[in-house]
Amino acid sequence: MQHPAWDAASLHRAIVRAHAAGEVEIAVSFRAVNRTGAPGFRTTDIVVPPFVILVLSLYVLFAVGPVAGTLALLAGMGLLLFVLRPRNKQRTMDRTRALALAKLEDWQALWRLGGLALRSTRDPARDCISPDGDWQAFARDHLMPAPAPTPAPGETVSDTE
Repeated sequence: MQHPAWDAASLHRAIVRAHAAGEVEIAVSFRAVNRTGAPGFRTTDIVVPPFVILVLSLYVLFAVGPVAGTLALLAGMGLLLFVLRPRNKQRTMDRTRALALAKLEDWQALWRLGGLALRSTRDPARDCISPDGDWQAFARDHLMPAPAPTPAPGETVSDTE
């Protein structure tokens, strides 16, 4: 039986509290959230770095020469592939996780996109993966307090324990 106060907002708050306490891990699927329409998506993370590298390489090409321009382009591409992309990926995942924890609407949107997964730190086999998993059931079953026993007529609460 569902407790009447366990609506989506209270279950989301329970996830936020559990994550802050280290009881639940929230994984982010970069592939699912790195698209237009996802909360936290920024086109600038994708477009600006290669554009800047290309413009600077062209500047070096015309200012210094073709060898220096080519070397600048190669160095820039190495920087993009091995430093900037991993850094932007981590920033996107951190930003997405923060948005999901801050607002229920963002949580729900990211869940529908398949961008989130929950895993209990106490029992890693307990997980819930979006979009097919039921995050509300996970929160209700694993993060909310058990309902108090209801005594039968003529019994006291201590009789039922």
